[in-house]
Amino acid sequence: MRHLTATWTKRDLGSRFAPNLSPHPRLFPPPLGLFPNPASPRRRRRRRYLAFVAGDPALALCSATALRSPLSARCRRPRDRVASAQTRVDLWRQRSGGWRERSGTTERKRKGWWEQGAAAAGAEAVAVGTWAGRRQGGTRVCAGVLGGGVGRRGRGREGSNGALTYAQVKYIRHRQLLYYRDEFGDRGENIKVDPSLVFENPRLRNAYIALQSWKQAIISDPLNFTANWVGPNVCKYKGVFCTNAIDNSSIHAVAGIDLNHGDIAGYLPEELGLLSDLALFHINSNRFCGTIPHKFNKLKLLFELDLSNNRFAGRFPGVVLQLPSLKFLDLRFNEFEGVVPRELFDKDLDAIFINNNRFTFNLPDNFGNSPVSVIVVANNRFHGCIPASLGNMGGTLNEIIFMNNGLRSCLPKQIGLLRNVTVFDVSFNELMGSLPSEVGEMKAVEQLNVAHNMLSGLIPESVCSLPKLENFTFSYNFFSGEPPKCLGLKDFDDRRNCLANRPGQRTGQQCREFLSRPVDCASFKCAPFVPSPGSPPVVSPPVVSPTPVPVHRPLPSAPSLCIAATTISTARLSTAAATTTTTTTTTTYTNL
Repeated sequence: MRHLTATWTKRDLGSRFAPNLSPHPRLFPPPLGLFPNPASPRRRRRRRYLAFVAGDPALALCSATALRSPLSARCRRPRDRVASAQTRVDLWRQRSGGWRERSGTTERKRKGWWEQGAAAAGAEAVAVGTWAGRRQGGTRVCAGVLGGGVGRRGRGREGSNGALTYAQVKYIRHRQLLYYRDEFGDRGENIKVDPSLVFENPRLRNAYIALQSWKQAIISDPLNFTANWVGPNVCKYKGVFCTNAIDNSSIHAVAGIDLNHGDIAGYLPEELGLLSDLALFHINSNRFCGTIPHKFNKLKLLFELDLSNNRFAGRFPGVVLQLPSLKFLDLRFNEFEGVVPRELFDKDLDAIFINNNRFTFNLPDNFGNSPVSVIVVANNRFHGCIPASLGNMGGTLNEIIFMNNGLRSCLPKQIGLLRNVTVFDVSFNELMGSLPSEVGEMKAVEQLNVAHNMLSGLIPESVCSLPKLENFTFSYNFFSGEPPKCLGLKDFDDRRNCLANRPGQRTGQQCREFLSRPVDCASFKCAPFVPSPGSPPVVSPPVVSPTPVPVHRPLPSAPSLCIAATTISTARLSTAAATTTTTTTTTTYTNL
């Protein structure tokens, strides 16, 4: 049995908080060398018993007493403070059940012990927020994740406002009594419009109700983004943009909301569905939590939806599939989980970012139906095959990143049809077989990363001869040969392979053991490639005559040109934002 070390002293908890703390000495022998200061055997047994019940050595070591002991170095590591903060608080909740039944302990003392224990584990904000939710019978407005003092899932981000204050906790408890739930179970706010307020038109009145409801749903706004959200002139609110309505140019309506990098904590109320003219909704880099309201399906003009870098949870928000005008979807760096509906890849989108979530599923065979120019699915839990249907994306796709999933198959030769792709990253997966020679037909590729897989065979010389290739990373595989052309690339990485006369390679035994087992790509049973009607032909195009006959076509009409220019300009705005972020991500992981 592994012995855990408790560090609560009699002064910290008192004997009345820990009844029956005298286990058999043979079951809990005293650990040697962990307590340099003399202590009574009873106190040692009490400490060991509390730590054993908790089942968390990090919590046992990172308490108020441990901070004064030689073990304090372990308590100051950010990973120990962040990694399982919510788990530690849950353990305190389990143990605190007996404390509430003690008639001699006041509410203030119980709350103090609760917060002291969780704060010692580095979860001050979670401790306060969870206590507020616990006293409300378990119904919380995301109180457990609103504190900025606790990072999330390896990102190490801390809110600028630190932990929740007692005033914020009191506000949370008050807010839980005011919101209601609609027919879908989404939360909403009871907003009453002052009859003395005058609005320019009914749409701005609806916008006032939506924005005031949202303001009520915001629990923390450290940068005061919503400080001037007062009065009927919603077009003057910070982060709110108005323009002429599409169907009636004589009236104004709210067309865009941009609260990026506000560090705002709260949730999205269902009244946001009243913003029927909304085309842009950007709230990235905040602390919004909960789910996406079903009433978002009323946003028929929504063009860009950016919910990235927040704390949304639950299954994939299926309401986005009901937005007919949506072109840009960004859900990355959240806590979404489960299956991504295959209908997403049949939707007419220009950019899809769903990376850094908890999605778990096989990429569907209709993956290649998506007309996107950028798609990033990195850092999830995908598995199965890389769909051969991605060859149908050759006409539109510019960047695609499969990095750090559980994909296990051979690379389909149809990737050679992606002649417009500039970034192709399948690193940190379980891909096997050889690198297809068809990769040499990706004439536009600049960043090519197949590192940290189980690829083998020879590197095709045509790959290293690609005209625009700047970075080729194929380290941590089992390649047995590379052409001299690859050594002349501007930036490449061939470490940890089976290449002769190259530094930093695998041992001969590792290479022999792996290469002795041939790979049968048919055993993965991946769906075959089915060309779509608009996909590029598999055969190479014919050679163009040196003196072609010019073909004169009539120019489109002026309205058509205007519509096309507007569409292209808007699409490029979305693509530019997506490309910047995607390229940064690729560069970061390439340097690992």
